[in-house]
Amino acid sequence: MIGKKERDFSLDVLRVLACFLVILLHVGVFYYQTKDDSNHVVIVRDSSAYVVGYMVSWCRTSVPLFFLMSGYLLLPVKMSLGDFFHRRFSRILYPFLFWCVAYAVGYAVIKGSSLTQFLTNIMMIPVDYGTRIGHLWYVYTLSGLYLLAPIISPWLENVSKKVLQAYLGFWFISTFVPYAHHFWPSIWGETFWNENPMHYYFSGFIGYFVLGFYFKKYGAPSLKYSLPMFIVGYAATAYLFNMRIPTATSVPDLELGWLPCTPNVAIMTIGLFGLVRSVNWNGKGLFGRIVSEFAAKSYAVFMVHMMVVRGIMLVAGSYISSAIVGILAYSAISILISYIVVVILACLPKSNKWLGA
Repeated sequence: MIGKKERDFSLDVLRVLACFLVILLHVGVFYYQTKDDSNHVVIVRDSSAYVVGYMVSWCRTSVPLFFLMSGYLLLPVKMSLGDFFHRRFSRILYPFLFWCVAYAVGYAVIKGSSLTQFLTNIMMIPVDYGTRIGHLWYVYTLSGLYLLAPIISPWLENVSKKVLQAYLGFWFISTFVPYAHHFWPSIWGETFWNENPMHYYFSGFIGYFVLGFYFKKYGAPSLKYSLPMFIVGYAATAYLFNMRIPTATSVPDLELGWLPCTPNVAIMTIGLFGLVRSVNWNGKGLFGRIVSEFAAKSYAVFMVHMMVVRGIMLVAGSYISSAIVGILAYSAISILISYIVVVILACLPKSNKWLGA
């Protein structure tokens, strides 16, 4: 975490916004998918699914924003490898281990997991999050980018603007691959013995990571460009989701247009980042204190929120019939409770080491 004097308030606003969007997204899940009598996930094809398409599609910018901000803050790495890895990994891995264990305990209590299953969930953490709580994938990917950051930093310090734009252009082309796969299962050299085809080396979240550095060095899009980018990206993302509701054969099929590394989500993310950066924020006063305080705890709130969301939707999910009201209300309640939980846990000894706040 950067020092107080160096804090960029617009980035704090983006952290808070991205955290809220993640929670809004995960509450929305309960309105377009459910489980049948065989415990299989199925799509809900009524009006609530279309409400999700309109209300929640912009939330797909949340994780890309986190990666973009990480690149903005961290690249290029100018400290020693030891210092960099110690600072970054101690910031995310200790809290990650704590929350993995917390979710394993939660499963054991709520779902009645056996001692064997509980221990298996704990031992699976080095391989993959044992309790299969989906949002924890983020930490593995972020760790990979941290490992790569010192390697690409010398290049970033010396690369010209045109070459950097060319790299980002290749990355943007790679965001069309999920749609190409809808028509052709294998493209550009993909086979069962080659999982690293032509586009592979430019694809994924590293594009957002490098894009953050680009915006730090050359500036984010102005309001003139960022607003239309956000609108176009959002319109395409919402349209692709709602268009597929009647025909999608599975939830992954339905969420094709929601994938974070697709061109529409990338454009929407860049637009939203530019919109927030273009505002002349006043980080003082009550609003500033609230935003800065929440931003400092955003990682811990992100880690705990799935436990809170699932608990709220399990207990009270059927109380509000309106999808619009329900998504907004349950999201607000979830983010408030998640924050309160983090504040309470932050009172415990050495919480800054294991809590993530």
